[in-house]
Amino acid sequence: MFKTIIKNTIWLLVMVIAISSCQQSSGDEVMGYKYEVFTNKGDRRPVVGDYVYFKLYIMDQNDSLLQEMSREPQLPVLKVLTPEEQKANPNPISELLKEISLGDSARLIMPIDSFENFPLDKSQFDAIHYNVV
Repeated sequence: MFKTIIKNTIWLLVMVIAISSCQQSSGDEVMGYKYEVFTNKGDRRPVVGDYVYFKLYIMDQNDSLLQEMSREPQLPVLKVLTPEEQKANPNPISELLKEISLGDSARLIMPIDSFENFPLDKSQFDAIHYNVV
């Protein structure tokens, strides 16, 4: 079980950190990647210093599930970073979490060519969708 936790954590880090674009948020994009918000349940958005627990479903462009992190001990948590910390450690999921409110769900769409070390055959994918709940 410990190996599974480590494997899933590494998978998440590889997918999030191996990003080639580092643009700032604007409109329906974070760091240059498109996102969609599916539900707007609240007004409270996370602020710098908050720790955000969320469920993460990693899907391909056809909505086939590649990986799910929705239960303890694999439930992801990210700290909302200051702009300086974010610049030093770019993370589009962290930026997306600042754009949605508590209880919302959203999808971050990352084109496959954004990944330097994608662990699967890239020719089978157009994009990876990160569904955040």
